[in-house]
Amino acid sequence: MNELIFPEHIDNSMRKELVKCQKIAHWKFERGLTAEVGNEHLIAGGAFAKGMEVMRRYHYEEHTDPEITLANGITALYAQYGKFIPPSNSLKTADRMAGALAYYAGRRPFAEDEYTPVKLGDELGIEVQFNYGIGIAHPITGLDLSYCGRFDMLAYDKNGDVWVIDEKTTGKLGEAWVHQWNLDSQMTGYCWGAKKLLLEHGITAEVKGAVINGISILKYDYDHIRCPTFRQDWEIERWYAQMLRDISGWITAFKQQDHNQVLDHACALYNNPCQFAKLCKSANPERIMDSYTVRFWDPMRRD
Repeated sequence: MNELIFPEHIDNSMRKELVKCQKIAHWKFERGLTAEVGNEHLIAGGAFAKGMEVMRRYHYEEHTDPEITLANGITALYAQYGKFIPPSNSLKTADRMAGALAYYAGRRPFAEDEYTPVKLGDELGIEVQFNYGIGIAHPITGLDLSYCGRFDMLAYDKNGDVWVIDEKTTGKLGEAWVHQWNLDSQMTGYCWGAKKLLLEHGITAEVKGAVINGISILKYDYDHIRCPTFRQDWEIERWYAQMLRDISGWITAFKQQDHNQVLDHACALYNNPCQFAKLCKSANPERIMDSYTVRFWDPMRRD
């Protein structure tokens, strides 16, 4: 049997898997099992985010010319993408992602952007990470568990209100893509973290919500859309209460080592079998765990 742990820090990716199926959370975050060798969407999205971060830092901190800013961003994107080889039919190659970065820089020049980064202490609010306790004891250490997250920018609008800014790369934009953010837990959690960050730094501005910059990678072109989504205080409070219930339920399942299984849509979402389906199908999953790689997810690490 491989090592069994319970995470010290919880993020939206973990909660999302948890509410999909407690057993997924067991295999993935308590056992650290994975059958994935590389997720093209995560790798491409991470590379694009790195390129955006570097461009923002060169523009807002170094005040470089747009050409130099973009060149440094593209260099950072390629370095972050690394030697990963995507599937042969993938549109999210390193070159296509670099093209998307150049496209976005041309369509949304920083010098003309209505959103500018908030200053948090001595740092600008670019590539912002938060990590705050939630008042629930870790089931092993007894220490306070925390909820954490990382988003691309915390910014003022022209009225002095604050927004979480986050870039998302996708294959297709449309009405359904836009509407998905209205109740999205990731963005609500980001707003919760942003409010705490402002309070910590003595900033009295109001967090209005999140702005999602969507960039679609098409076969022969690119497209983009900017989606503001508001979050009222009661929505954030509702999310927080739900998140605490979810984590408390997970701890109970962990202590008893008795995790609920959906045994339905989560087992083959979008006709794609869950990577842990063969473990759940086995009467003795311990004997086939060696076919998985052990790699524990730490949301506080960038890699």
